[in-house]
Amino acid sequence: MNPERQARGRYAKTSGDRAMREVIKYVRANGAPQASRMASPHMGDLAGGPPGVVFEITNEGWDQLGKKARQAEADAAHSKLPRWAVVKPRRRDPEDTGPVDAGRAWCITPFGQYWADQLELAELRTIVRAIRGAS
Repeated sequence: MNPERQARGRYAKTSGDRAMREVIKYVRANGAPQASRMASPHMGDLAGGPPGVVFEITNEGWDQLGKKARQAEADAAHSKLPRWAVVKPRRRDPEDTGPVDAGRAWCITPFGQYWADQLELAELRTIVRAIRGAS
């Protein structure tokens, strides 16, 4: 392997590790304080996040997202979990100076899964509003 390819490989690994740390930090601060990096193969990248979801966190190019989605879907099937998502952190805009907000990462999931989740949330919101109105 030539030195240029080695350097690109090291950069990609470092960049991917940084993306993973930032997403885990965000998830910990926003409802899953026990979240950590998954150590087992075929289980996704995030442990301790929302139950029933396999997360694949990637810093790879957009042309690789199909491969990552298939990997997340296979990991979810292997783990017998109903849902999966691929999280791709955004890159910093040239005019930005601070760190990229991991909460603004792209989240790719099957449309049917997204739609079912939205319907369930709408139903839960209606129930919560009724409970709050009754008290």
